[in-house]
Amino acid sequence: MNDSSRQFDKKKQGSHTLAIIINRIQTLVKSIKRPGIHAVYTMIAAGFEYTGDGDTARCKDCQLEIYNWTLDMNPFTIHSKYQPDCPFVLSRVPTSSSDVLASSISPTTSTQNAAVSTAEENISKHQTIETIDFQSISNSFLESDSLQQVRKRTFSHWSHRTVPSSAQMIEAGFFN
Repeated sequence: MNDSSRQFDKKKQGSHTLAIIINRIQTLVKSIKRPGIHAVYTMIAAGFEYTGDGDTARCKDCQLEIYNWTLDMNPFTIHSKYQPDCPFVLSRVPTSSSDVLASSISPTTSTQNAAVSTAEENISKHQTIETIDFQSISNSFLESDSLQQVRKRTFSHWSHRTVPSSAQMIEAGFFN
């Protein structure tokens, strides 16, 4: 094979590699891009997809369309509120009440004054009491059991001596 043929093959291979890299960059930009208030990946996690018409997002399963999003609007909460029977929403909600308590208890904290008596003096201290806000449980995004199992499997070869631990990484929502 002569030198000109080798150069042509290298250029051809290089342009193919360049095309792959450009395609990957464009895909990444699309996933990060925010056509509306919320990032594309946030909307996908709530079952929505931007339509390309302003900030309008639509669910592929139930065809719910929402527009004029604001920062205080949680996409999954909106989805589950307006279409509670949507297959996507139902696939994200745990099947039993024990799953709800185990997977997403977000305690709220209230403070009470408690008088602590000792033989020498009376000291007033703040005592923290945690209460379960069941309203926030029903409105929060709950991870399905199958996704949690997949996440655990990705950490099967994670070193036990590594900090943070695999359990902490899984709890934080990472895949390995």
